[in-house]
Amino acid sequence: RMFEQLDTNRDGRITWEEGWAVMTQRFQAADADRSGGLSLQEFGNLRQRRADAPQPPADRAERHAERRAAMFRGLDANRDGQVTLDELRPMAEARFRMADANNDGAIVREEVPRRGHHHGRGYGPRGEGAPAQPGQPAQPAPSR
Repeated sequence: RMFEQLDTNRDGRITWEEGWAVMTQRFQAADADRSGGLSLQEFGNLRQRRADAPQPPADRAERHAERRAAMFRGLDANRDGQVTLDELRPMAEARFRMADANNDGAIVREEVPRRGHHHGRGYGPRGEGAPAQPGQPAQPAPSR
């Protein structure tokens, strides 16, 4: 579902421009007070939840809130209590580059980590191109 939202021209590939345009739209939608920056509360609205998604258990919701607050602090480069698009962009670019396992400037479905297979796993069709685990050599992405 996320892939379809980001692949705005429906060519089966997500380019940086497509991904950033969607991120910009989400940012603007989350910026309720139109300040140009997201507060911690607004930052929590940046990621869209499906309306029919079940509510996580309280302990899990608390951990998510803690991680969201830590990410917010990490992104708020000037420590003003707001995350701007300029502050968000380096993280978004890094995530895009990480997902683009074959480094061709676009992400295809095979490069999208499967649900539950993140943090260095699940890249490429069978995990190829994943970042190296400590003490192990990196695996090259398959040539296409």
